[in-house]
Amino acid sequence: MRGVMSRRILAGALALCLTTAAGVRRLQAASPADIQKLQETWRTAIVAVDLKALDALYADDLVYVHSDARIQTKQEFLAPFRAGTLRFASLTPCDTARVRALEASGVVSVCYELKAGTGAPSRHLFLTNWAMTGGAWRIVAQQTTRIPDK
Repeated sequence: MRGVMSRRILAGALALCLTTAAGVRRLQAASPADIQKLQETWRTAIVAVDLKALDALYADDLVYVHSDARIQTKQEFLAPFRAGTLRFASLTPCDTARVRALEASGVVSVCYELKAGTGAPSRHLFLTNWAMTGGAWRIVAQQTTRIPDK
């Protein structure tokens, strides 16, 4: 009787582990279309300076690498938006995004023409790394590279 009970407990524990693992996998997996929608949500939020959305979209341990090689944290990157000293008048795709969806992450590489303030628009390549962290998709790393003017 004791052996039967032990096997049932072990089988139940194993079933629970498999169910939980499958549930996590379903929660984390995303298609390229899902990642593209996240990227568009970010693009819209940054142009609108939707600080609540940006705070939710950027991971707390964000690494942001600017085209001039400066590296910033989430707080450092969002500070000028919070202060009202930086605003993008537009951020328009200038090519087709390349999206790669992995098990619990995704990578987007896309060119955006951005216009900030009264300056002339400039084109930048954005490399954005999305990851499932804390039960939500967040940007954990982002890097921009300015494309030289023609």
